Amino acid sequence: MPTQVQPSRNQDFAGLTVLVIDDERSVRMGMRVLLEELGCQFVEACSIEEATQQALSARPDVVLADMRLRNGETGIAAISSIVAAIGQTPSVLISGDTAPDRLQEANRAGITLLHKPVSLPTLQAELGRILDDKGPRHEPTRS
Repeated sequence: MPTQVQPSRNQDFAGLTVLVIDDERSVRMGMRVLLEELGCQFVEACSIEEATQQALSARPDVVLADMRLRNGETGIAAISSIVAAIGQTPSVLISGDTAPDRLQEANRAGITLLHKPVSLPTLQAELGRILDDKGPRHEPTRS
């Protein structure tokens, strides 16, 4: 009998805004399908500059960033830029590179690393973990 990923206590992802940063359009589109299946709002970027602009306008609840972007950019640098722009935001690195130094690099940065391809159960479990750690979401107060 196959093992199943245990569902998180918090499975309500409806309206959760997730910014996906990846230089490959096909990867972004694949993540879009998974995230929309979970009820998330999808925002995308392919570079640090675009990710920072998207973060400023969309105010994502979660950032999913490819470990290696084009032109020497990294997901860690993109996440750092977003944090500088909008404050601490739960973030996850995603990489197709399984070399131990990738895991060490993510660990040094204090960011969870998932390996590509990311399955729906893995994504669901990670988003659930983030929401459980973050606590219930609150609507922003209006002045």
